[in-house]
Amino acid sequence: MQEMADAVALAPDSLQTRIPRGAILLGAARFVDDSIAKPMLDLALADYETVFEIQSPYLKNLGTHGEGELLGALADVYRRLGNIAKSREYLVRIVADLPGTPYEKQAKRCWPISQRSPVRRGFAWGAISKRRLVRRIDCAQQNRLCAARL
Repeated sequence: MQEMADAVALAPDSLQTRIPRGAILLGAARFVDDSIAKPMLDLALADYETVFEIQSPYLKNLGTHGEGELLGALADVYRRLGNIAKSREYLVRIVADLPGTPYEKQAKRCWPISQRSPVRRGFAWGAISKRRLVRRIDCAQQNRLCAARL
């Protein structure tokens, strides 16, 4: 953690430091206690918000994957931090900006889920493929993950 913090301190506007740290923290926060997950999610949010600010002028030029992953990560981290309204804004944007893509399908599937906000519940945006869309969410029990073929 300290090395990642040092890297961000040295280059606070570097996408090469912000994106990996945000992704690592967002993914790892699913597997730790809520008291540890919250600071991790706060850092991930700061990283993704910085990336969004930097890439906003040319977000449409990134392609489907770049835009979908960034917006999906923002929707996920906001929901996991309990800000359902902000999470929903990003889901709506995914549906509007990425029609006909697996990201749109995933965002539409997440709308009902986004109304519940336990910190450890999450979307697996990176698990999207052409043939199947895998959604990992916390099912019934907070520590039990399920993978649903959609």
